[in-house]
This record gives sequence, structure tokens and C-alpha cells, in this order.
Amino acid sequence: MLSVSRKFTNSQGERESDFINIVAWRQLGDNCDKFLSKGKKAAVVGALQIRTYDDKDGKRCYVTEIVADEVQFLSPNTSQEGDTPPPQSKRNASELTPVEDDGLPF
Repeated sequence: MLSVSRKFTNSQGERESDFINIVAWRQLGDNCDKFLSKGKKAAVVGALQIRTYDDKDGKRCYVTEIVADEVQFLSPNTSQEGDTPPPQSKRNASELTPVEDDGLPF
């Protein structure tokens, strides 16, 4: 789960946070488990997924989550074991896919 602090304050003058579930598979998930903990900073690139299921009482439940393609560890490593996060790959401009912005709502 990733906590994202809002840039503005509410009517009581407090900053609120949103909590977003992140799904990371295989080696990416193992690295997140190993190098991330509460308070560590991370950047996540992935796809928004919204799914539904019926709970044991038959109530429809909705889940919104990010399925991670990439996670970049932004906090410095302070591990006692001397583990270091894996190097982050740099994307070349040739790997980027152009997006037509005519249909975007913003």
C-alpha cells in the first residue's frame, strides 16, 4: 500500500493522505518486500485496475489498485545487512510511446 499526501489542507487545516493498493509480481514484488517499509519513498509506474467481487454475505465489493510495472526506490538505503536496491533501468527516448492528447479529458 502506498500513501500519497495531498498538497492542500482540509477545512480543519490538516493534510490528508490517500492510500492506494499496489500489486507487484515476481522479482519486482520480492524487491518491494525487501527494500520498502513504512515511511520509505517510492515511485510506481503501472496500470490502474478496478475490479469487483461478491463477499461471503453476497455484497458487491469494489477494489481499485495499481498493478506495478516499475517501482523506483527513492529513499536512501539504511539497511543493517548492507543490501542495496537493484539498479533502476533508464528508458531511452526510443522506448517511449507517443500518446495522442486530443482525447484526454484534461
